Amino acid sequence: MRTGRMYIVWAETEVQDSMNKPSHHSLFQMSGLPETFGVVLLTVGLVLLLSPYLGGYEVGDLSIPELDAATARILKIIGPVIFLVLIFAFVPIWKRSEERMQAEETAWLPRSDERFDRAAYRLMLDASQLLETGQADKARSTYERARTLYWQLGDHRWEANALWGLGELELRVGSEEKARSTFEEARRLYQLGDDHGDRVAEVSALMHLGELALRLGRNDQAWVSFKDARSIAKKVERRDGEASALIGLGNVEQRRGRIQDARAAYEEAYSLVAARRLPADTQLAANALMGLGRLEKKSAPDAAKEYFDRAAELYESLGATEQERLARNEAERVNE
Repeated sequence: MRTGRMYIVWAETEVQDSMNKPSHHSLFQMSGLPETFGVVLLTVGLVLLLSPYLGGYEVGDLSIPELDAATARILKIIGPVIFLVLIFAFVPIWKRSEERMQAEETAWLPRSDERFDRAAYRLMLDASQLLETGQADKARSTYERARTLYWQLGDHRWEANALWGLGELELRVGSEEKARSTFEEARRLYQLGDDHGDRVAEVSALMHLGELALRLGRNDQAWVSFKDARSIAKKVERRDGEASALIGLGNVEQRRGRIQDARAAYEEAYSLVAARRLPADTQLAANALMGLGRLEKKSAPDAAKEYFDRAAELYESLGATEQERLARNEAERVNE
C-alpha cells in the first residue's frame, strides 16, 4: 500500500527531483557511457593539446618527454581539433522530448526492481499535473504508460487508479461512453483486492458510474450503481460514501417521479452527515438539502426556500462561492 505520509513525501520529492533534471543533455550523456570513461577521454585530449608545448618540463617526479619536430607539428594541428570535439561532446546542447526521457527512465528496469514501481507512481503524478493544466493528450499517454507498468508489476489497485485517471480525463473531454467503460474496468480491478482501501475506491468508481448513467438517462443502471455503492460503503463504515450514494438514489427516484422515496433518501443522507464537522460531510449535507429543496419546490415552496437557504449557509461556510450562488438563486426563484 502507498497510503503512508512517508511514502507521499518521498513521492513528492521524487517528482521534484525529476522536474529539476535538465532537459538538455550532452552527446556523452546520451551515449550512456560511464562518467569515469569521460574523464579519461578529456585527460587524453588535454595531453594531446599541450604535449607539443610542454616537452622537457618536469612536474614533480614526472618528466614530460620532448617530441620530435614532425610529431610536435602534427599534434599542434590535430590536438586542438580533438580537444574541441571532445569538449563539444560534453556540452549539454541536445534536447530530448519529455516522452522520450520518461520512456528511457523506465524501459529497461527489471520488474523486481523497486525503481520500476517508483517510476510508475511518478508517471501517475505527472499525468495528474498534465490533466490539471489542460494537456489532455499528454495526460492520456502518461496514464496509459503508468497503467502498463502497473499491469507488468501485477499491481491491480494501482492499475485501477491509472484507469480512474483515464476515466476522469474522458469525462473532461466529453467522452462519456469511454469514461463509463473505463470506470467499469477500474471497478473490476478494485474488486480483485480485499482490503478497506479497495472497497472505498470501488464505492467511488460506482458513484461515477451512477452519475454517468443518470446523465445519459439510464435511470435503472444509475439506481443499481448507487445501490451497490451504498451497500459497500455501509459495510466498510464510510458514512460519507453512504450519504453520497443515498443522494444519488434520491436523484434517480426524483427523476422517476417517486417523491416519497426520493425524500426518504435525501433525509437519510442528511442525517448521516449533518452532525459531523468534516468539510466533505458539510458538502454532502448541503447537497442533500439542495435535493430536498428541488423536490419540494412545487408542492411546498416555503419549505423548499428554507432548504435552499440552509444549503447556501453551508456552502458559504466552506467557501464554495459558486454553489452558494446557485443555492441562493434557487431560493429566490422558488415563487416564480
